[in-house]
Amino acid sequence: MKIAIILGSVRENRRSVNVAKLLNELLKKRGGVEVELLDLKEYSFPVMEERLRFLKNPPDGMIDFSATLDSADGIIIVSPEYNGSFSGVLKNTLDYFKDEYFKKAVGVVTVSSGSLGGVNASHHLLSWALHVKAIPSPFKLMVQNVDDLFNEDGELSDNDLGDRSEKFLKEFLWLTESLSIKE
Repeated sequence: MKIAIILGSVRENRRSVNVAKLLNELLKKRGGVEVELLDLKEYSFPVMEERLRFLKNPPDGMIDFSATLDSADGIIIVSPEYNGSFSGVLKNTLDYFKDEYFKKAVGVVTVSSGSLGGVNASHHLLSWALHVKAIPSPFKLMVQNVDDLFNEDGELSDNDLGDRSEKFLKEFLWLTESLSIKE
């Protein structure tokens, strides 16, 4: 099973990167799961003027990004909450693609420094997933007070988040596997 994790933050001192790396490591420890972390900071896609399929000269990395999404059985999206929604850079990137999401499991992970864990961003990502005809997992992972959960080296210092991450992944992988059954 192939899983793509999209890290939807490029900001300096971003905290969601720790959560994305945690999920990446937890998935790598599972048998039969191949995972690729797509860090938007490494891509720098321009402001979207047209979907990838209509571009004559797509930006560097976009064809590979699309191929990773297309070959994935499931996609996990990790985003901070900015101004009551998911990050603008993530929205910009997601809009380049559409067919790549069709009937795929999508797991929503939101991150905030506050106590609500990005609840508004999670609602908007679920709505987006339905619009592009993906299948959003009903089990979300909302990470609140992220500044207190990792040490300076980005290592997890909170067992509760580790446990919640494992539960989220268990349910997400169940959905992904269920959707991957070929007729």
